[in-house]
Amino acid sequence: MDEHERDVVKGRYVDAWSESCEVIYFRWEKFELSDFNGREEIGTRSIGFKIGFVVFFPLLVAYAWIREWFEAFGLVKESYHHVKPAPGVISVSGSKSNPGPTSLIDTVKRTQRRLWLVVSRSRVAVVVLNKPDKPPRVVWQSDESSSVRFHHASQQSIEVAWPDGCRAYFCPTIEERKLITRFVNATWNNEPR
Repeated sequence: MDEHERDVVKGRYVDAWSESCEVIYFRWEKFELSDFNGREEIGTRSIGFKIGFVVFFPLLVAYAWIREWFEAFGLVKESYHHVKPAPGVISVSGSKSNPGPTSLIDTVKRTQRRLWLVVSRSRVAVVVLNKPDKPPRVVWQSDESSSVRFHHASQQSIEVAWPDGCRAYFCPTIEERKLITRFVNATWNNEPR
């Protein structure tokens, strides 16, 4: 990651957005779409994973059946889904009826893996900087109806939420989360996060 590139991207969006923002490097690895209706999971899956899935599928079905039985009798608590803080994961939930998360999936999957996230109190943009002599290009940006939330303790992610319940979580690396934490602390002064 190049600090000069970070400065170029940040300089452009501080001026364009007229509000404080932070820029973090984000190398996306895969989409987590288990809670998104209408799309298949996207990302890199090795042939070994596919073969392992076929081999272990019967065990997975048996485990799910036993787990459901235990939950029904109150022997274990119902599982709660939350974003796993794996760097490079973009977790999307909701349905394709909302164009915001759908366009995020469709545009980001066609870009290079080396991205920049520009975040402010009110929006998130996914940006690429293909050539240093050309301006950064936005490949996706949250719309006015969405809100931005920063989760550090439990989910360690940046959340974009829409009123209909759709969500997108960006999980950056530890180093980049430190930049976001400093940004949040510097700009949100005692406001609930």
